[in-house]
Amino acid sequence: METDPLDADAGYANNQFKMKSKASSKCPACKGTGTYLPPPTYPPKRTSDVPRYKCTECDGTGKAQHFEMMFWHYDQFPFILASRGFLRDDGTAYCPSYNACFRPVKIMSLKDGKAFAAQLEELTKERKVMFETLEKSYRIRLRQIAPWAIKNSG
Repeated sequence: METDPLDADAGYANNQFKMKSKASSKCPACKGTGTYLPPPTYPPKRTSDVPRYKCTECDGTGKAQHFEMMFWHYDQFPFILASRGFLRDDGTAYCPSYNACFRPVKIMSLKDGKAFAAQLEELTKERKVMFETLEKSYRIRLRQIAPWAIKNSG
């Protein structure tokens, strides 16, 4: 049985990727931490498909960045998300914890931003408890009106 040369190359590339990702965890430019991104799976054979380094501190710019707390819109309560990040030249904010860029609606210092994010988290927990209590009270009322409507699960 003959082996496919592309499969052999893919195995070699995967092995090289694993070895390279274990070898270094520092960005060569800013000395920040980061990870190697695997080569794209399609097309299977190109010279540009070598493992690329993605620095979580400089986003590949090679410059140490000044981090601030970034807030951007979200579709669920509390309708904003927060993370530490830095502004890029195009007006977006790069957030290493999400490894993505967002369009910020509010930018705060790290200290103030963390305090505000904690308030949002507390509000979210409070809302969750309130909805659970409300759900229980309506289940009790429904059980009084139509006991056959609810299974005995809670």
